[in-house]
Amino acid sequence: MNETTFLHDAAFRRMLDQGMATGELLPQIVVTPTYYPTTGEPTGSWENDGDYITDFVQAELCQSLLPAVETAYRTYAAGDRAQDLIDSRQHRAFAGFSMGAITTWSVLEQRLAYFAYFAPMAGDSWTITNDGGLLHPDRTAKKLIAAVKASQPAPFHIEATVGSQDGTQNSMTPLINRLRQLSTNFDADHLSYWKDPNGGHTLASATNQFAHAQETFFKKLLP
Repeated sequence: MNETTFLHDAAFRRMLDQGMATGELLPQIVVTPTYYPTTGEPTGSWENDGDYITDFVQAELCQSLLPAVETAYRTYAAGDRAQDLIDSRQHRAFAGFSMGAITTWSVLEQRLAYFAYFAPMAGDSWTITNDGGLLHPDRTAKKLIAAVKASQPAPFHIEATVGSQDGTQNSMTPLINRLRQLSTNFDADHLSYWKDPNGGHTLASATNQFAHAQETFFKKLLP
């Protein structure tokens, strides 16, 4: 998918508009970037997107995207300096579906200072290898735990989700189980895991999952 996918989807837009209109969702700015460096979707396999994700998370996200958004709109950030963005982290979330979920785990690992809420939807962490949650859940979990510990962050919350009929849960579930087993930083106050009933690897399920994650975004009392 590309940067327009979610905002062109009527159900996703309606969920946001109606939720904010009724007060079920807090007013918020929703930005839908892509990690692809050119317009449109490439023809290559998404399995080779690791370098795109790395470039996006390590460079573009905090150096270009966040300053552009925070200075274009009225937000909680006092300015566009790195410290301004870090100081306002509790008002910022990062979510993604499928490869976007893999990106979300990467943002948690590398940019926790800038975000307090995370929603990886239908995807695991590839920090060790592709499908790391399935192939190397122990090593993957330990690397994420070490990164969180090293960053000494303020509190955070992860609302991990997946469709109950989505095969990506085969990678997500082992990783989440190991995170919970190995570190109190990933206990119930920090990491929830929800399955969309009868949901598949579809935009419809992604919309349901995002709506569910929104129940905790900017609301859940961080310990």
